Amino acid sequence: MKFSLFLLLTFFGLVLRAQSPVDSIEDFLKDKDDSTRSSSYINLSKALMFEDRQLSLEMAKRGEQYGKKARNPALEGTGQLFQAIQIEDLISIDSSLKVFEKSFQTLDAIDHPYAFYPVQNMVRLYSQKGYYASAMEFQIKSIRIAEKHNDSTSLKEAYSALGYLYDRIGDYREALRWYFKSLNEFDWNNTERNYGVLQGRIGIAYDDLDMPDSAHYWNNRALDLFIEQEEWYDASIWCSNIGNTYIKQKDWQKAEESLNRSLAYYEKTKRLESAGLTYVNLAKVYIETGRIAQAESLLNKSILEKTSYTEPVKLVAEANFRLSELEEKKGNYKSALEHFKTYEALQDSMLSLDRLHQLEDLRIRYETEKKERVIYQLNAEQERQKLELATKQINLNRNRLLISGISTLSLLVMLLGGIWFFQRQKKLERQLSTERFNYQKELLKSSILAQEEERKRIASELHDGIGQQLTALKMTWQSLQRQLREGRNPDGENMERISEIVNEASRDVRELSHRMMPRTLSEMGLIPAIEDMLNKTLGHSPIKFTFEHYRIQGRMDERIEVSLYRILQELVNNVVKHSKATEMSVQLMRSQNHIVLIVEDNGKGFNFTQKEKSGIGLMNVTSRVNSVNGEISYQPSPGSGTLATVRIPV
Repeated sequence: MKFSLFLLLTFFGLVLRAQSPVDSIEDFLKDKDDSTRSSSYINLSKALMFEDRQLSLEMAKRGEQYGKKARNPALEGTGQLFQAIQIEDLISIDSSLKVFEKSFQTLDAIDHPYAFYPVQNMVRLYSQKGYYASAMEFQIKSIRIAEKHNDSTSLKEAYSALGYLYDRIGDYREALRWYFKSLNEFDWNNTERNYGVLQGRIGIAYDDLDMPDSAHYWNNRALDLFIEQEEWYDASIWCSNIGNTYIKQKDWQKAEESLNRSLAYYEKTKRLESAGLTYVNLAKVYIETGRIAQAESLLNKSILEKTSYTEPVKLVAEANFRLSELEEKKGNYKSALEHFKTYEALQDSMLSLDRLHQLEDLRIRYETEKKERVIYQLNAEQERQKLELATKQINLNRNRLLISGISTLSLLVMLLGGIWFFQRQKKLERQLSTERFNYQKELLKSSILAQEEERKRIASELHDGIGQQLTALKMTWQSLQRQLREGRNPDGENMERISEIVNEASRDVRELSHRMMPRTLSEMGLIPAIEDMLNKTLGHSPIKFTFEHYRIQGRMDERIEVSLYRILQELVNNVVKHSKATEMSVQLMRSQNHIVLIVEDNGKGFNFTQKEKSGIGLMNVTSRVNSVNGEISYQPSPGSGTLATVRIPV
């Protein structure tokens, strides 16, 4: 450490004498070993991090190079880490992500605790880009690293960050589980900013779950901490959050007080560019309290100045929604409808079509890896017990050797037989572990392939359907523009054509949305959704079908309903595509502890011993069944077809 400080002072002295910094350091370190050179360059990179980013980057590169020459992965990976930090600002986020991942791989290969830091930076950058599935994947890796090294400080931050990622994708109850895991399992300093952020995030999750009392409790705890620590920007955000909760409760006076307080804090921090949604929410209060002119002025100002704010698309969407409410109160229903259509279009543009698939995939991978660790620990315990048993047996043989040579020979034979048995058991366990790994790998591969096929299909439908409609709309609109420029009245036929194209595009978008997540399932429940799916899939096919259900009352857990729907959809598609069946029966029933789904057809059947390798479809079914801790079996049907039975615990 003394050498590093001396080196820094010498370095800056050389810079002040206008010598080349890199050449000067090279001269100074020429007699040092490669490890010393590497650590010195890394220290310089860290010292220059905010003073001269380009020079800091050059220092980090030298640190990596000498760390590699010294065959010291810890220094090599740390040099890569500081490079990635500078590349983020100097080049691009994507380039930075690649170097962060390289740093993680280098440090993780030697089980170094610093591997936590490149992973956390990758989580941060993927979250900024909206790639929450990738962010969750690396967040789970950071948790494993912190757990392995008993790093409670990093672990509590990682739990909180994972909860925030679940919040971003709308799984608020899972977010709360991780928030409280972070809050309850670790000691937090009451003066820590992140302690306030954690409590505030809990408040936001409760607000999204329509639990206003809990939301106010946690949001006010966060706000008190921010004010005490004079964190005025955070205080402005949480005042706005509190005001938004009061809006949901229709307590307009308290909502207005909180929102105006938020704006005061924003102005105090000179960061009014972040206050866009606070303006929109304040306009909502004005609308509901009869101050229409003030509300309209505030909303129009928000839209006109949208480029000044950090989230312009979301801001304009919310502003249009409030304008639709305002115009409706004024009786301008046509204008209200136009603003609402604009709001819907902007909302649709912000949706991520594959986020549920990504989340499910990550959940399965995380739970699978967790189970594999438990299996590994159990196997290790079994091996330890076997070793203890073998040791006891050897001691017993040694004692018996003193009694009789014949007994010794017999015991020797028994011992050799035991060793052979244990070796055979180990071999079988290794084979089972390999087969389990390969099976999980195939499941993951099939899930990814299915996602890619679905994305290709959506892209094709957007290009061939909505894309063509928008092209036709553009050409018709250009024709109207020419008529207007020439002073002619707009062609009525073209006006009608524009209306038809817009209606067709709107209908196609809704149909595409319903195929991604059937409206019947989310609004009416599983039974109506299954009936609708069977009628649409088989109603015009030569396959006759029946659907019966028993003791299915009310709604089930959303995850179980979606899984059952998708499992049945995949099984029905397999029957249609491959079975050559003419009849099909679907039964859904509830026992005391399980939901049971039975699908039977009279088709040609398939090789049941190879069912797990029969294709992507059946592997997707298996993956979905595993995700809800269920089980599936295939048997020959009495009608020579296939009988599939799915059991899911409830």
